[in-house]
Formats: sequence, structure tokens, C-alpha cells
Amino acid sequence: MKIMFYLFVLATLIFSQPDSGNIIHSGQATYYAATGAGSCMFDPSPNDLMVAAMNNEEYDNASVCGASIRVKGRLGEVTVRIVDLCPECPYGNIDLSKQAFAKIDDTIKGRVPVTWWYVESLVEGPVKYRIKTGSNPWWIGIQVLNHRTPISKLEAYYNGVWVTIPRTNYNYFVYSAGLGAGPFTLRVTDFYGEQLIDANIPLKPDSIIFGHANFSSHSQAIFHTRNIINQPKFKTTYLIKLGNNIFTNKNLICDNLKIYDIKGNFINCITNNKINIKAGNGIFIIKK
Repeated sequence: MKIMFYLFVLATLIFSQPDSGNIIHSGQATYYAATGAGSCMFDPSPNDLMVAAMNNEEYDNASVCGASIRVKGRLGEVTVRIVDLCPECPYGNIDLSKQAFAKIDDTIKGRVPVTWWYVESLVEGPVKYRIKTGSNPWWIGIQVLNHRTPISKLEAYYNGVWVTIPRTNYNYFVYSAGLGAGPFTLRVTDFYGEQLIDANIPLKPDSIIFGHANFSSHSQAIFHTRNIINQPKFKTTYLIKLGNNIFTNKNLICDNLKIYDIKGNFINCITNNKINIKAGNGIFIIKK
């Protein structure tokens, strides 16, 4: 019985945390009056309301905060950032901003079936650290911002060892015993296991401090066939549209870039800016 219990716990952890984008989630989408703020404790983003609230189970103690997902509905697709918690939403469901919902279906419906999957967040610059109001040498809260991929762990180098800082449901990492007067050396780990280390982070409550870098991109591009030019209706050779800050090398070769479907299945190589895929196959991922 104990073995079955541990297997159940392991399965729950695996399926509740963010995945690498190769799992297609199914559920229903609703909408709410989003501001960009919410349970993840991000600032309102009135100029970017392509946001959503995650259902309670998959919110997973704020592990999806700041992650991006691609949602597909009857009328189209939209990419949204997870900024809030939808406590009443069943597993698989997403609560979109009204603006995002309008891109996938008619808002008059209020609730529609969708599929969705994780994609990388399109961010610029390094990760950032917000020091929570009220932090002091004996208690500190730290929020990681502007990360390309979901965050799995935050550590501080303290008294000669790396100390794991527990994550709260409101998307701050809080060390209730404090880390001293600072400055701090922090190590942040993303979903893929990549780590960034930033030193000289000061104890400045209610401030945002820039790190030195961001996490690597694991998919060079995520695109739809409608973003491909010279698309013959019944042929299989499409020409990739360049000049979108994704492809800077005009001599793309298979050794560097390959194309996959959203389930992770290898489709073909990229050679001389051309790919061979079936017409209307929809979403594809380009990876190194």
C-alpha cells in the first residue's frame, strides 16, 4: 500500500507541474476581468492583458506563475501569461482575460472547450529579483521576475552552504529565519535544470534588482503554418518567413535546427530555409 501511495504522489507531482510543452492539455476556458495582477503578486499590466488564471491543481503552489501557455479554441489561438489562480476551476481549465478569450471564441458563450500547452515566455533582458516589503535581516521574501521558463527553485548562499528558500502560494520565496543584512548571492533554477547565479543582491525592501542573464531558449521558434510564406495549398515545401528576430542566419542547416510537432515528434530538418511538412498541420516547434 505504501508503494502505491508513493507512486500516486509522484504521478501527481509530475502531472501538476509545468511541462516542456510536449503535453497537450484539454479543458474549458472561461474569462474574468483581468488586470495582470492576482495571486502571483505581479503588477497590473494594462498594456498587456494577454493573461490567465490557472486552475487550483495545476497552479501547484505558484510553480506556474510567469509561465506562458498557448490556448487553442474554435476561432483561433492565443498566448497568455499565468498571473493568477482560479480556485474554483477544475483540472485542465483556464480562466482567460476577456481580451484573450475573444481571440479564441465568442465571449457571449462564456465557457468553451480548449486545448493548451506550455510555451516559452517572450521576455527581454535578465531575470529580476523583487525584495518584499518588510524584509529585514531576520525575515526575507524574494520574488523572481522576467524569467523565460518556469522557476523550480531559489537558493541563497548563506554561512558557506546553499540554502533552499521555500516557495509560497503567493509566488514569493520566503526564508522566515532571515539571511542576514546582505548583500546576497542567489541561485535560481528553472524547469529544465538550468541555473543562474547572481551576487551582490542588496537587502532593499520594495525594490527590484536586475540579475545578469536569463535562461536559455529551448525552442528557437514556435510558429503556425499561417506564419509561413509561399504556402502552396497542396504541396509540402514551405518557405520560412525571415526577419522576425528569430532567424538571423540565412543559411539554416539540419545540424543546427530541426522541426517538431507540438507532441515532440520529429518532423524534418531545415535546409536552405525550407521545411517539408504536410499542409495545414498547424503548430510546430523549431529546436536546436
